[in-house]
Amino acid sequence: APQLERLNMQRLLAAQGDAEDRWARKQAGRFVAAYVCGLPIESVEAVDVGSGLTETLIFSRQTGNIDVEQLRQALQQQQQTGEGFLQLGLSKSEIDRQSIVQMCGLVAEYRKYGKASVGFRFFRELDDQLDLSQEYMSRQAKQVQARFGITVAYQILDRHAYAFEQVVAAFKAGKTPAEAVAIFESAVAPEGWVDDKFTPPSLEAAGPEDSVE
Repeated sequence: APQLERLNMQRLLAAQGDAEDRWARKQAGRFVAAYVCGLPIESVEAVDVGSGLTETLIFSRQTGNIDVEQLRQALQQQQQTGEGFLQLGLSKSEIDRQSIVQMCGLVAEYRKYGKASVGFRFFRELDDQLDLSQEYMSRQAKQVQARFGITVAYQILDRHAYAFEQVVAAFKAGKTPAEAVAIFESAVAPEGWVDDKFTPPSLEAAGPEDSVE
């Protein structure tokens, strides 16, 4: 199943065109969001052998991921006493951070191309993180979290547009996470630089008199 998923992902990326740039933007978006939200990077590893694509993995919380063995014991305790798992789970602020991180990759691609591909991977990762919440989350509550993540991701990328582009270039060049952080922190947009982001046709057609401050 994992091999089939990777093949399908590569097929979908190739069908969109600009596959390398799209994937680099996804991963750079999640990387920048994690940095801004104060979440450490777990690893940057190859998706599979031969594709040349790497994936950025983010810890669930600032102190790391939930220990699987502790989680198993907490679930057993909850089944017996009704307590245990909630204290171990992610807090509301940690859930908010994960919502931003997991959605920022898709937003980063959409800002450039007006469409995001293979979104199922990132929504599934967000869903897995939301299932670790200290409080039960309904499908509707999860949708609210996803919308929150998308909104804040836009704000982050709009605020750091030039620095983000430098991180995308760093990812393509195979820079380490430490190097990418240094590039992001030191990036200063040159005079006259323009953010080449996607603008919906309806906004392109609007004249100055139609703009809203």
